[in-house]
Amino acid sequence: MKKLIFALLACILCLSVCACGKGGDGDGGGSSAANDAVSSAANDAVSSTASDTASVGSDSSVSDVPSLVGEWRCEFSDGTYEILTFNDDGTGVKQTLDIPNEITYTYDGTTLVIAVHVDEPPIEHSYDCRVEGDNLYLRDKDTGNEAVYEKE
Repeated sequence: MKKLIFALLACILCLSVCACGKGGDGDGGGSSAANDAVSSAANDAVSSTASDTASVGSDSSVSDVPSLVGEWRCEFSDGTYEILTFNDDGTGVKQTLDIPNEITYTYDGTTLVIAVHVDEPPIEHSYDCRVEGDNLYLRDKDTGNEAVYEKE
């Protein structure tokens, strides 16, 4: 974050030196050496920030989190079913029998929090969660109830 702020400040400084600088020749263009030095500092800061950002995206702990995106169906012993649909933007649908409800969710690789938007505020449920192949295992953290969903 500090590097990003530094890069932005260096760019602003570069622009203000270029726009407001006064060279000895009266053209208002500023010193070429000063402009080159500021531009070089700004480029170095931006390059450094870009490489730091790239390394965050390649962090193995982030890429090891299995995806929930898609439809998952659970058949309960009483003959009812539930379908959970997870979109890649943190939204989805929880459908029990034929009644769909909009949801939002967060998932960190072990804990899944689903907010069902039936009432305001939304009703939140927290689950221990793991994905193994085409199976999604959920254990409600409040009740201890467990369910297995299969990918559709």
